[in-house]
Amino acid sequence: MSDTASENSAAENSAGKGSAGKDSPEKGSATNDAANNAVVRSSGGFTEGPVAKHLIRLGSFMAMGTLTMNVAQVAEAVYLGMLGTEALAAMGFAFPLTITLFAFAGGIGSGASSVIARAFGAGEKERVSLLITHAQILALGVGLALAVLGSIYARDIVSLLGAKGMVLDLTVSYLLVYMYGVPFFLLSIVGSTLLRATGNAASPGIVMTIGSVTQIALGPVLIFGWFGLPELGIAGAAWAYVLSRVASVLLYAVLL
Repeated sequence: MSDTASENSAAENSAGKGSAGKDSPEKGSATNDAANNAVVRSSGGFTEGPVAKHLIRLGSFMAMGTLTMNVAQVAEAVYLGMLGTEALAAMGFAFPLTITLFAFAGGIGSGASSVIARAFGAGEKERVSLLITHAQILALGVGLALAVLGSIYARDIVSLLGAKGMVLDLTVSYLLVYMYGVPFFLLSIVGSTLLRATGNAASPGIVMTIGSVTQIALGPVLIFGWFGLPELGIAGAAWAYVLSRVASVLLYAVLL
């Protein structure tokens, strides 16, 4: 009887140890899940809290940035209108090229932000940093290629659009300067998208606003030659745009 009781007790102890061994992976998995969830929560984002609050955060700052960009375009048109109707016509011929460049920036930014947002939500910070770097290199490479091609074929493209005489010359003068800012333009647009992908909703709108205000302020100074600077005409409008994009990229470099 005593031997039988000892055997039963040993069997129960063995079963208990086996059960504990089976439970340990489940406990480890639960611990890992909790740690991952803690990383995601600590990284911020839009997965917690009131939806309305997140929408206001995203929408208000981006609305401000977009509004100031539109105001900058209107201000540029007003400045060039003071130069004459030919300058305004030149802006119209330049528009198809500039909007095409925006499409490249939007495509790179949208694709990169989709991948980065998923990695950020999973708490993969090292992967997020790597993806941001790759997106910026891609934007810079594409921007440089477009700038070179745009500078080479600007006159041919504008001629195909129907520009002639003085309007053709003014359009080419504007675009040749504008192309210097294309790499910075792509970097600023992609940088704005990447900041939103990592949950930073306010900074892109603020940076867009600062860039647009810079363009509005520099426009008349460079176009009309204020404060002793040379009068650059329509090329001055392009230089104001380029300098505003450079300022935006520098701000994004600090934030990213």
